[in-house]
Amino acid sequence: MPRIKVRVVSCRRRTPAGSSSSIRGAAPRVSTMGAALLRHGRMPWSDRQSEDFQNTCGLVGLAGQRAEALAAADPRLPAERSGTTRTAADRWPAQAQERLVADFLASPEGQELTSPVARSLPRDLVMICVNHLGRDPLPPGPLLFRRLVRDVLPASVVLPTRVADDVSQAMRAWARWAAGRSGLPKRLRRRLLLAELEDDLRDFRARLAEANRAPEHRYTEDLPDDVICDDTLSEKVLQRLYLAVPLPRERAEGAETLDPANPDGRARITDLWLGERRIPRDRWASYRTLVDQLWAGDPPEIAEQAMRMATGGLDRDVIFDKLIEHTSIRA
Repeated sequence: MPRIKVRVVSCRRRTPAGSSSSIRGAAPRVSTMGAALLRHGRMPWSDRQSEDFQNTCGLVGLAGQRAEALAAADPRLPAERSGTTRTAADRWPAQAQERLVADFLASPEGQELTSPVARSLPRDLVMICVNHLGRDPLPPGPLLFRRLVRDVLPASVVLPTRVADDVSQAMRAWARWAAGRSGLPKRLRRRLLLAELEDDLRDFRARLAEANRAPEHRYTEDLPDDVICDDTLSEKVLQRLYLAVPLPRERAEGAETLDPANPDGRARITDLWLGERRIPRDRWASYRTLVDQLWAGDPPEIAEQAMRMATGGLDRDVIFDKLIEHTSIRA
């Protein structure tokens, strides 16, 4: 799935007494406390096979790994002893990301996913974690999943509202597999990870629908599943749609909030553009027809000719003028 935009949320939180501090600032202390807890004797658990002990170890492991990731990303903290600071991208190059996704898809949890959208989502989850959030995709955590479900996925990935159920299914499968891969105790998986994820997924469809109401997201709402799941194909289709109807920031004044996926909205966007260019009104109908043909990709020869001209560096105004002049486009 092609990425449109990733909105990265700050890792700062307010503290009492009106002060502000970074979560990263606590990273070395959390890591040290976790190491000390795991290093010292049998107290307070005489039975290290007990469920309480295993759950606490799982929590400490999660906290320690998260603290180390945050500390490594903080430029104010000293670098590693080797003199270098390894980022998530260093630890997870493209080949490692692909192997991780392949392992998941080959697992029982991955094989439960049958739709193209659900099977393609894990690749995006890993890529977003490593390349945009700057953290390891494993181990999983409830705060990571909350950030993905509530903020990143609705705003960053080409996801029409109709695929919300496929996305939820993929998130559940990935969470179960990642928890097992990371060795989280079963009780911890159920109570801390999966239950929290279910709460976040409860209103995912509504969040996705709200995000897709933004004019810049309306280009993707009607794309078929096979296009959504193919980065190369989806990029090609989106370039055609952007040529047919420019993005909001590139439109004529007054057209920024209009919906390009709606025929009336598309016609109004076109009319404002033609009026701004002072094109005679008796020619507007032909331009509207050409816009609709490019939007639909039909006839394909017109769309292909327009895209060749765009690839050749011609301006959108010139492309439309030439096509109107040299083709038999009629309203």
